[in-house]
Amino acid sequence: MERNMHLGKVSNYINQNMAKFKQIYIRYTASIFCTLIISVVSIIANQKKGFDIESIVTVCSIWLAGNFLVESLWKITAEEAQKNKRKWLIGYGVTFVIAIVFENLSEILKAQKADIPNLIFQSILYFYIACTVLLAIYVLLRQQKLDLPHCIGRIIFALLRAVGVYLVLNIAVILILEIINALLVDIDTFRVELNIQLLLSALAYFPTCLLAVSDTSEDNAAFTKKFVSYVLLPCVWIAMFVIYLYVVKIFVTQEVPSNEIFGICASLFAIGMPIWMMASGFVEEKTSRYAKLISITKYIYAPFILLEIYSMSVRVKTYGLTEQRYAAWMFILLQIIYILWEKIYVLYVSHVEKNEIYKNQADIDNAGKEHIYEKNQKEAQTNWHYENLILVLVGFLFVGLLLPFGNAQYLSYQSQKSRLVKNRILDMEEAAKAYDYLRTNAYGRRYLDNSLTEAERDELHNMLYDRDSDDQWNSVYFYADPMEEDGLAIDGYKKIYGVDEHWRDESSVHEYENKTITAGDNVYANVDLTSCISYYKDLEDKNENQVVDEKDKVYEIQISDTEKLIVTYISFEIDEEQAMINRVFIKGYMLTK
Repeated sequence: MERNMHLGKVSNYINQNMAKFKQIYIRYTASIFCTLIISVVSIIANQKKGFDIESIVTVCSIWLAGNFLVESLWKITAEEAQKNKRKWLIGYGVTFVIAIVFENLSEILKAQKADIPNLIFQSILYFYIACTVLLAIYVLLRQQKLDLPHCIGRIIFALLRAVGVYLVLNIAVILILEIINALLVDIDTFRVELNIQLLLSALAYFPTCLLAVSDTSEDNAAFTKKFVSYVLLPCVWIAMFVIYLYVVKIFVTQEVPSNEIFGICASLFAIGMPIWMMASGFVEEKTSRYAKLISITKYIYAPFILLEIYSMSVRVKTYGLTEQRYAAWMFILLQIIYILWEKIYVLYVSHVEKNEIYKNQADIDNAGKEHIYEKNQKEAQTNWHYENLILVLVGFLFVGLLLPFGNAQYLSYQSQKSRLVKNRILDMEEAAKAYDYLRTNAYGRRYLDNSLTEAERDELHNMLYDRDSDDQWNSVYFYADPMEEDGLAIDGYKKIYGVDEHWRDESSVHEYENKTITAGDNVYANVDLTSCISYYKDLEDKNENQVVDEKDKVYEIQISDTEKLIVTYISFEIDEEQAMINRVFIKGYMLTK
């Protein structure tokens, strides 16, 4: 009898979850379809060498982000999905057109080699994808009608269960394939396993993650709550205590805080914040001392933000602003807003909602108005609506990616340009570091091309990569862009792939008789680069006495009857006496028939 009861419970659990899974497939049909297409074309690419999937994956990824928002907004249940077919079909069409437009514009800008327009376009694309995904998550969180501390705990552990199920399925697949390979027929177990994993990701793992975010009706087990509240959270407190000891050590020894302190504190916040938010939702006695301790945990963390500010200020002052440091400042600001969120929300209630009450209920006397206001404040204090921080994050993304003259790329460029101009007189090594960054920045490349001569650029490059302490090392550096003027001749070839390879270790020149080059998904072994190195070494000697023609900076290596490597950028250090070479960087194109 007892056995039958247990079997009945298991059966009911499976049936309930299958019903939920079916609802997810109905609600997120288009999103799951996009992931399935990505998986299928990836499988085809694994089977068919040279199959170009970039355009398809790009369109489906952009379409997936848009569909995720559309389906989160308009398709709450299967019944509603059937009633509003026209509305969400229009949404699918609009998001698909947006995806196609983004992909076509991307190809056009790539072909034109327009750095800054391409940067602006890429920023708009990244913002669109991030914004749609974040807004979809925001909508789903609002639909749960739970405060975020309760909601986040259920989501995180549902995702962990999904990961566990996915791992179990993968282990089962591996075991079955190994048995088939050992007993029945020889198969490429790695490739077959990879293909099955891709399908499982689209058909099982992704829908399970959607279910975890969109349905938080199932509460966490008592063990989970106790594990978070009495194991994970104390670990966070111990980590905080260690950092406080470090602060005391700084004051006692008068040491400068370590450069690692930002990463440590930021990581602690990223890991600790979800833990103490979950713990606040799990604790049952809200008036207990333990509950009060949990509620002030974020304020215990708050002083560490000062360490982060100090650390990042020193870095920016010394080395200038970069995109990574810009993002770090944004993260610091986000932490501050989070710490002060309850105060901010109270102000919102006191000013916005109070004004709305006064406006819409003019017939209520002053005492009645105050009563309604106090009631709203009490309601606010039971749910601080932390999910609205997602909207703050969307605003940060807009500023960081799209704000004219205030985005990460532009401000970093201005900072490093100032660093370059200042240090070209004071410290050439620092100027060279700024130059090295500006080469990776779209605004920076335009500035270098317009403001510095080739000789000045070479001087800065050599300053960075030459070994002043070891005079036997001679630096060689050449760059050309055949796409910019005359174009690249590809007669007789069908495809072209970008090549970007580097070897940093010291080695014999003869070792470059047998190097491996990767182009797209193709790998070319036993490529002889010695003639290429010798050519550019001779060209460097020639360059000392006369200007080298742009066409001469391009070198071609015939790898086989069907493949040809065209080198357009090369830099290396060579010791001719010892026949040694170091820090070899090669960029160019691989042509295939």
